[in-house]
Amino acid sequence: KTYSFTQRITDHEGTLVKQTWSVLGSDKYGLPTPYDDDVLIALLYCYKEQKPQGKRIHFSLYKLCQIMHKALSKREYDRMRDSLNRLTSTTIVATNCFYDNLAKSWVSEAFHVFDRYKLYQERKGRAASPHLSFVEMSAFFHQSVAVANYIKDLNLGIYYGLALPISKRLFRYLDKNRYKKSRYEETLMRMATKLPLTYAYPSQVKQKLTPAHEELLRHGYLTNVT
Repeated sequence: KTYSFTQRITDHEGTLVKQTWSVLGSDKYGLPTPYDDDVLIALLYCYKEQKPQGKRIHFSLYKLCQIMHKALSKREYDRMRDSLNRLTSTTIVATNCFYDNLAKSWVSEAFHVFDRYKLYQERKGRAASPHLSFVEMSAFFHQSVAVANYIKDLNLGIYYGLALPISKRLFRYLDKNRYKKSRYEETLMRMATKLPLTYAYPSQVKQKLTPAHEELLRHGYLTNVT
């Protein structure tokens, strides 16, 4: 029900800072899954499309299916409802992860991604009005991600065309970090902690990343991997 990532950094004053990012799932719904990543990406895509932009993201399950390249079915709608429950009930506790420049201090915060959602009934092949159903971002998530314009344009054709969750995660990571450079270089184990892949040995990480590299090569996103 809990996943934590810890790293130590040296700040601009030369002080060693221990940072911990913990994701806490609820008793009933547990931690977010790779499927929830897909739903979150689709919701953020809906948000970029809508105007004016407040904390609410208007959507329909029908539209999410279209974005995610999923067949319209009761099973898929049920999966999306479960996903919304997980995303709404998950708590994130970030210790020393944010710096307040005015106070000159590292800050710890606990927050949700979404505060609430409202979902109107939809039947297969007939969408509810996309202006009725909505999910409401928490004030923190809205300020940090939406207002700060951290929602990056992503090639959804490639993203939803990838079969493996690790391929999707690697694609998002590389797309963000390499920016407009044609070449990206990073130590293997550092990348493993960011994805995250919790293996002790480089050989294990290589083995896990191999099918992801192969899939991204097939899609033409990568031309070479060393």
